[in-house]
Amino acid sequence: MNKDLINMSTDEPMIKKPFTVFSSEFQQRQREAAGIRYILCNEAKAAIKKIAIKALDLIKRDYLEPQGIK
Repeated sequence: MNKDLINMSTDEPMIKKPFTVFSSEFQQRQREAAGIRYILCNEAKAAIKKIAIKALDLIKRDYLEPQGIK
């Protein structure tokens, strides 16, 4: 059992390499996620803007124009 632990400790370079690969993959996924969040935020902003414009048009049509306010 102790020999197995000693052999495992000599394999450190092999153990470290997958973590660096994982780290770069993780960073790539983080960048992709950031890009997706950016796109979704922009789409959400555009949707909110459209809703706000439509709401203002309805307010203008239904409440302001009948009262003679333009």
